[in-house]
Amino acid sequence: MDRDEAQVRPICFVDVETTGLKSATNSICELAALKFTPYGRLRERFVRLIRPNKAIPYKLTRIHGLSNAMVASAYSFCEIAKEFLAFVEGAVIAGYNVSFDIGFINNELLSCGFAILENPVLDVLTLARDRLRLPSYKLEFVARSLGFKFDRFHWAETDAMATAYIYFTLKA
Repeated sequence: MDRDEAQVRPICFVDVETTGLKSATNSICELAALKFTPYGRLRERFVRLIRPNKAIPYKLTRIHGLSNAMVASAYSFCEIAKEFLAFVEGAVIAGYNVSFDIGFINNELLSCGFAILENPVLDVLTLARDRLRLPSYKLEFVARSLGFKFDRFHWAETDAMATAYIYFTLKA
């Protein structure tokens, strides 16, 4: 991505929580996209629980706190896909290790009959590694080392907000 694009386009910080680590065999169970101006002002939120195509394993419920009961009455990804695509249209998509999130989103889009995302992409993890010297580059560690205060990580909205905080702190 041309770095100047993030200076003129809105930036959508995305994060997903999933039923596992491989997009080919797992599903999204929570999706957050937070749209910011290029100058760091939060404009809109898109946060949805999603009914996945497979059960959420207990070991992941212990990490992100999402249970099968919580998502049982949620919409499927296919039911929210058009709304999500409209939300991110024309924006730079940013995330922390964003290829993970984009991989899941694109896999879900394809399974619903949509084309994959073609938005410019910005990986905030790469930015953190370029600008900081830390013993760990886990999202929580980097965010806290820069002063982001929040009790609960591994919720899609919190992780997307932490990613935005890291980006705008390092960009300044």
